[in-house]
Amino acid sequence: MLQEHPQMVFCAAVFAALTLGACASTNDSTPDIVDAGHSLPKDSGTQTQPDASMSSAPDSGTMDSGMQMGSCPERSAAFPFEDKFVTVTPQGLPEASIRYVESGSGPDTFVLIHGIPASAYLWRNVIPGLAQKGRVIALDLVGYGKSYRPETHPTFPQHANYLKAFLEALSIQNPVLFVHDLGGMAGLIYAANNPGTIKALAIMESAIPPVVPASSSASPSGCMAQQLDHPVCFWAFLKTEMGQKAIVDDNFFIEGAVASEPVCPVTEEAMAIYRADWPTPDSRRPLLGVPAEIAIDGQPEASYQEVVRFSNWLMTSQVEKLIIYATPGTLIPEPVARYAEANFPKTQIKSFGPGAHFLQEVNPQRVSELFNVWYDEKVK
Repeated sequence: MLQEHPQMVFCAAVFAALTLGACASTNDSTPDIVDAGHSLPKDSGTQTQPDASMSSAPDSGTMDSGMQMGSCPERSAAFPFEDKFVTVTPQGLPEASIRYVESGSGPDTFVLIHGIPASAYLWRNVIPGLAQKGRVIALDLVGYGKSYRPETHPTFPQHANYLKAFLEALSIQNPVLFVHDLGGMAGLIYAANNPGTIKALAIMESAIPPVVPASSSASPSGCMAQQLDHPVCFWAFLKTEMGQKAIVDDNFFIEGAVASEPVCPVTEEAMAIYRADWPTPDSRRPLLGVPAEIAIDGQPEASYQEVVRFSNWLMTSQVEKLIIYATPGTLIPEPVARYAEANFPKTQIKSFGPGAHFLQEVNPQRVSELFNVWYDEKVK
């Protein structure tokens, strides 16, 4: 399929370059956090090796064996949950029907927020493990899955406002947020703008300091085509004409991202369900709003200010936090997790092991295990 679309081959190469570890470089270009007063020192003593008891990541000499399908757990493509819907109307935004599913019960509610281009479906095999500890709710963000699909993609702050309205509509107080990718933007903006409203926060493969605020100077190669060594290179590419064509015409977020998970590839049964959400170029056109919202070198300013605000919140908030990182990872490789551990109060990091970005598809049981251990130790 990719061979028929040259721009998709390049897009897949961009994603592969990041997921195969270039973005994990601990080079001199690690950016300071604007206005936060923190930076990652070179040769920092905080950059220690991960706790072997929490990591299943092989060393570089054995990584290939970790990528073989034979070592991958069974992952069901079924979605055995009842769809529920709630209608919300945040101030200044269109009315939206939001699909969600829930499972389990307990003193705490875990709200799972997916990223691009997924839906609550991404969490299907994580939910049962978490439901052993509490009430689990996974929603489709506006513009995704079975939720309201506007013609234009909501901005990151609008996603946060829809999340706020969703939590209020279901009378969910002090939830534990578990965020991934775009869900991190929504959840972190919500948390920063509504202090005191969440009990704890788990983050997996989302953009956090020092990866954001994003700066083109963070790439030591200047994002040359053969040296894609920082997520900012990927985001900048998606803003180009070629990147936008790949998103709309070639379904890059599905075929070049979800389908490119290198460690345990997403099953064909699950891929069919992901593809069904974005069947035509017109259905994918709203996704152009995602790269447009990502602030690089301070622009667009509104998005940049939101990132600065939640970055500062992460640096000061006393909320318990979990950072799950993978090897090689994409947005949160080990050095980024170590930075968070050193600079975010009340932050515990845990190694997922081999994986790139869609860790819920790689080993959902491992995701549940890491969350539950942290919850029992730090939150419960």
